[in-house]
Amino acid sequence: MLPVRIGHGGMATAYDGFHPRLDVEVPVVVIFPGLDGGGGGFEGVQRFFREAQLAAVLRSNHLVRV
Repeated sequence: MLPVRIGHGGMATAYDGFHPRLDVEVPVVVIFPGLDGGGGGFEGVQRFFREAQLAAVLRSNHLVRV
């Protein structure tokens, strides 16, 4: 079975996933290659994690928990 894409943005694509140990459906986020800007740095990856940290404090039935 192929994963179902549930969203995408400027940095990543999200797919439906399943966590077998927790027995729950989860989103799987795949970060686009080249987020480092091609310079070997991690600026794009750091931005991704900053946004994840900010999103982690939000609670809504319309948002995926981080």
